[in-house]
Amino acid sequence: MSSGNSGEAETNYGGGRHRLVRQSHSAATAGKSSRVEWMDFARGVCVILVVLHHVIRQMADRAGEEWAVATEYWQLLDTYLTPIRIPLFFVVSGMLAANSMNDTLVRARRKFIVPAYLYVVWSTLLSLRELIPFGNEENAQGVEGLLVSFFMAASGYWYIYALPIYYLLAHYVRSRQVPVFLVFVPLAILSILREPLTIFFADYSLRFTDSPSLWGSILANIFFYMIGVYFKDAIISWAKNVRLTSMAALLVGYSILVWFSSRWDLSVLEFFASLVGIALGVSVSVRLVRFPALGRTGCYIGARTLPVYVLQFFFVSMLSVVWTIGGARMSEAPVLAAFYPALVTGCAVSISLALYSLLNRTFLKILFSPPRAWISPGGSRGAN
Repeated sequence: MSSGNSGEAETNYGGGRHRLVRQSHSAATAGKSSRVEWMDFARGVCVILVVLHHVIRQMADRAGEEWAVATEYWQLLDTYLTPIRIPLFFVVSGMLAANSMNDTLVRARRKFIVPAYLYVVWSTLLSLRELIPFGNEENAQGVEGLLVSFFMAASGYWYIYALPIYYLLAHYVRSRQVPVFLVFVPLAILSILREPLTIFFADYSLRFTDSPSLWGSILANIFFYMIGVYFKDAIISWAKNVRLTSMAALLVGYSILVWFSSRWDLSVLEFFASLVGIALGVSVSVRLVRFPALGRTGCYIGARTLPVYVLQFFFVSMLSVVWTIGGARMSEAPVLAAFYPALVTGCAVSISLALYSLLNRTFLKILFSPPRAWISPGGSRGAN
């Protein structure tokens, strides 16, 4: 999941005797560097929105009536961002995987082994946490239920469950030169059928476990990953020429589609809202990454999305304990409700990054990356 251009960035800071070579190399790779910056920035924003989504959901479930007004506004914001949050995440993931599609699976094994490894490790850790019922009584379940949840992708880790599946599928259809329309038409249908698929898999998994399967989400989002794989160059070319007027038009169009989608509850409208939202997200990322402090922060987070993604659920679990113990007292501070999701999201992301940096310097770095022998030679350790 790395951006793949850290070596190029480092080349710009060599010794004095390599200055001419360095300048020539910098000019030749300027397009690549800017491309990676906005892609990393977009990933950073997406993972922040994912954390925010889970914090808002918990707030809605646990907060009292005193927080009802603030909770409603935060839920409206979350609903507005839903068609962008995960689809854009997968589009960028597909773009980052596109260059390796011509490699053999052995050479490109890092692309699917790392997320699969992380899913096994962190789903196991999350399952161990769920075996402890304190502060989580409503979700506590037995070992058999947890095993079913593991294979049915019945946890928030479904995103990293999906990545190796998406990659292997994309690699297969590209290597077999399957016609584009035969790839995208069925996947578009799956995306439009998100709701019935979600209900079907959730109902099926609830026969065996307390957690609904998210296979519906996995099937519905393959389309967006494939967009990144197939149309990477077109997206990059378009992003270079995006204008403020285009952004404004996309914002208006997106807002209209989201409004009608929520009012009529039509999944086909949400599908088109996601397509427009992806373009809007790309254009906003291209613009915002140009602000030095904001751009550096977003890119820093975007280059470390997987540690943030896997650690967030433990913070949400700890917050569940906090709500159990002190929820009544928290609800007595309605002013806090206006800022609570933003504050908690900022803390969760910051602490996740700090914890990742600390653990990655110890033997516990195995929590974020498989043994070096498992992945491609020369691949950097650490998840991002």
